[in-house]
Amino acid sequence: MRIISGKYKGRKLASFEGEAIRPTSDRAKEAIFSCLQFDIIGKSFYDGFCGSGAMGIEAISRGASRVVFTDIALRSCKLTKQNLSAIGESAPVINSDCISFLKSTSEKFDIIFLDPPYRSNDGIKALEIISKRDILKDGGIVILESGSQTNEVINGLILYKRKKYGISEFAFYKKADLKTCVFAGSFDPITNGHVEIVKKALEKFDKVIVALGINENKTYAFDKYLKLRMLNLAFDNMDRVEVVSFDGLLVDFLKQRSIINNVRGLRDDKDLKYEEGMYAINKQNYPELVNVYLQAEDDMKEVSSTFIKEQILLGNSVSHLLPNGVCEIVTEHFKNK
Repeated sequence: MRIISGKYKGRKLASFEGEAIRPTSDRAKEAIFSCLQFDIIGKSFYDGFCGSGAMGIEAISRGASRVVFTDIALRSCKLTKQNLSAIGESAPVINSDCISFLKSTSEKFDIIFLDPPYRSNDGIKALEIISKRDILKDGGIVILESGSQTNEVINGLILYKRKKYGISEFAFYKKADLKTCVFAGSFDPITNGHVEIVKKALEKFDKVIVALGINENKTYAFDKYLKLRMLNLAFDNMDRVEVVSFDGLLVDFLKQRSIINNVRGLRDDKDLKYEEGMYAINKQNYPELVNVYLQAEDDMKEVSSTFIKEQILLGNSVSHLLPNGVCEIVTEHFKNK
């Protein structure tokens, strides 16, 4: 066993040769750190179930600023200290089981590597504690090595990548942004009903992302740029609202932003039935997804983008149904057409 890259590249590490200890293979170790790329430099790293300390020492070699090792086996701690001494480094090596350490530590980490015994449930227990106690820093990553594919949904963590090397499966988790939600739609055009849903969402979340979905296969009354202009007008005075656009699937956009809370406005049972159907489909691609249903105000239950367009074409006023500044844009647009 050797150090793959970094400051101590090529240096050999002592291991438990011939014993029932299963170190992460060099091939798997190289692949994992390739996935992390430069994310390791200057970051804090926790090596739970450390064994010989090979993963944490690899992190040190690649520029991690702080590495903490734990293992319930005293001989593993001794071997880890021996390997650290061999390269002239020192780091905290704690003789403790990973679960107990995670339950008691006050420290947060950028990267956590878990390699529990394959037949135990300690990996899932550790993930649940990491999420519940908020041990992972913002933008942080947890990597769980196991003997089979991990499918468990862990509240507060997003399983965003899987890798398999030999008999080992590696699941990559990142911290979910639980303080932010997304309210997505075609907004063709934005109405006061949409604005009311966003205001209700702001009562539950620190930030709302209003996401304009772009579907090239659909025909809209307004183009992307005009709709973005109207959205920005509608939410110009709301500091905690961000207006963006996205192409492709909503679940891919949510994954990219590490957001699980998907706000949906409901006017009636028909809306609920449709949203539940979409939710079931989206959950297949994004198991962590949570739909947050918010009821429309009574005076907005009949209002939709289609209704707005119909009223304008009939010559009826819609100024009371659209945000300030939007009505003028919508009316002018249809007048020019």
